Amino acid sequence: MKFNLLFLSLLYPAMIIAQNVPVVRADEIIGCYELIGFSKDARKEINEIDPWPIPYQWFCFEPDGTLYTMGSTKYEKLTSKSLHEIFKELPKDITYTILQPGIIKTEQKSVNQNLIWGGNFMGNTVLFDQTVFEKGTFIMSIFSQEKQKNIYYRYLKKLD
Repeated sequence: MKFNLLFLSLLYPAMIIAQNVPVVRADEIIGCYELIGFSKDARKEINEIDPWPIPYQWFCFEPDGTLYTMGSTKYEKLTSKSLHEIFKELPKDITYTILQPGIIKTEQKSVNQNLIWGGNFMGNTVLFDQTVFEKGTFIMSIFSQEKQKNIYYRYLKKLD
């Protein structure tokens, strides 16, 4: 049975969602993360839209409700410590709030943008697109009311 679930999850990534655990409290996501990249084909399969096509992205969720983010076209091995050094020079422009279990709101003042995200942790370890997604991987998703489904996923690996 375990093999069948893994096989199905490789064919249908959306099935993985049923196994996920919602973010309940802000302290569960505090820390820095790196975006897990996918091949072009996998990105097209997972995401209908890609509003942030930068291949390398990092995020830090701070205890005070600040969210810092950075992207690059060139990969750099970054740690939580190095990201905090970079981000300490930046203004606190984006905030996040847990509205209810599994729902995160981000507000970016500089561009007057408010987004509602699904927020979950992977409940199982899964192999997809030649990448192992560990149990506990942080998943953020954007839901389309019009299409009645998630149209964008961001898979994040927590950094030390």
